[in-house]
Amino acid sequence: MQKDWLLYQSEINPDKPFIKDGDKIYSYKDLNDIVYDRACSLIDYGVKNKSNVLISLPNSLDFIEAYLACYKIGSTSVVINYNWKKNEVQNSISDISIDYIICNWKDKNRFDKLSKPMIFFEELSKSYGNCFNSKLDFKSSADDVQSILFTSGTQGKPKGVCLTYDNFYKSSVKWKEAIQINQNDTYLLNLPLFHISGIGIVMRSLHLGFTIKINTRLNEQKYDATIISMVPTMLEKLITNENSLKELQLLRCIVVSGSRIQNDLLEKCRLLNLKIFLSYGMTETCSSICGFWPFDFPENKESVGKPFNGVEISVQNKQLIIKSDTIMKCYVNGKNTEGTISTSDLGELSDGYVYLNGRADNLIISGGENIDPTEAIIILKKLFKFDKIESFKKNDLHWGEISGLYIYTNQKINKNEIFEKLKEKLSSYKIPKEIIFKKLN
Repeated sequence: MQKDWLLYQSEINPDKPFIKDGDKIYSYKDLNDIVYDRACSLIDYGVKNKSNVLISLPNSLDFIEAYLACYKIGSTSVVINYNWKKNEVQNSISDISIDYIICNWKDKNRFDKLSKPMIFFEELSKSYGNCFNSKLDFKSSADDVQSILFTSGTQGKPKGVCLTYDNFYKSSVKWKEAIQINQNDTYLLNLPLFHISGIGIVMRSLHLGFTIKINTRLNEQKYDATIISMVPTMLEKLITNENSLKELQLLRCIVVSGSRIQNDLLEKCRLLNLKIFLSYGMTETCSSICGFWPFDFPENKESVGKPFNGVEISVQNKQLIIKSDTIMKCYVNGKNTEGTISTSDLGELSDGYVYLNGRADNLIISGGENIDPTEAIIILKKLFKFDKIESFKKNDLHWGEISGLYIYTNQKINKNEIFEKLKEKLSSYKIPKEIIFKKLN
């Protein structure tokens, strides 16, 4: 059976700070007590072990409490991007049997068409006291699905990634070895919790016992931390700000992943004496499975490092094959991976280092987000009678890659009208940066 790690930490490190959020500090015991009450309240609503519970909450602490309440019950958290539009939510979860939805009262209209019971976070009790047993009956096993997260698929439909309790735990162990995480560390959490990069940090804290500090205003505040994770676009912005640069220079580790870092940005970081750790992974691998300290091995700076302990990476037909105990159990309604996945990342191996050479599919990695341009194309085909629409991508110094569309038509149409229609249906990061009209002969 899988252990309730929040309960475990609350028993062996009751007074150790778990989460710092502004002026508030919550010890492991504090948060375990809060989450316990939230979990009891969820049980009152009917949530059970193995229930599929969709979570959509904008506030980081609220999200963590709801997520860990589901974790404590043993229900499966279906974690969606809070910024998704109504149609994006429906498209993403159409293949998943949702039992309950946890959201804020003001967001109820986003989910009314799903016809599922909604539990408003504001109404989850925090004062059950002794009404329930002091320890909930935690029945989850290592191979049970803890969370379903989403990643861009193909043909305009995000894919649900089923990650187990053991996936999260084994990922934490690998990170501990890779960057020597210990209980004295404070990890600055500024990444979205609906991404594996964000929720993975929370689970790492439970497994390894370090402190998390929630901070989304990186340009303005003191970090008072030792580790941070970010994408290259964020790093590029922060080093131009005097305050944030000074704080970054105090960190012992800056994990950079999500998309390829440009050589000139990496060189700037070296000259600024920033302690960069480059890594590579995906939702399907439950966070990174490969990485290194590039300034210690400058001859390999074009790579994404070496596989973490217990990870095997090979190349077949120029595509990376990954074998690891952190590999997802399956995609929603898909076959069991048995711990091996064939990626769409093109790459090669040299002296144990992994080098990426683009993608075998049409996904675009922009600012750390995976974008399937098919989503935008499908929407435009429904709204306009264009003769043909094709996607393209460009390398970009800031974003890594940017997406664009070629629209073949002889119609006279305002480009702004197209952008406005896309904004109604798509999250901002999915909207093409460029649209180019091409006339038909």
